[in-house]
Amino acid sequence: MDPNATLARIRELCRGHVLDADEAAELAELITVLDGWLARGGYLPAAWQRHPADRPTGRNPRPVF
Repeated sequence: MDPNATLARIRELCRGHVLDADEAAELAELITVLDGWLARGGYLPAAWQRHPADRPTGRNPRPVF
């Protein structure tokens, strides 16, 4: 799971138009997937991180303590 791509798609779907049923279902799925990723200790999407140096370079989640 790529949290950066997931967030980008969530933002794309939310940009100023009414969603059709398929888009609404996709949005709900993406939010659920991102929530699960974060709940399991996955790293934040880069846009949500406070410090660029904290951004991971790989796709493996870093442990959250």
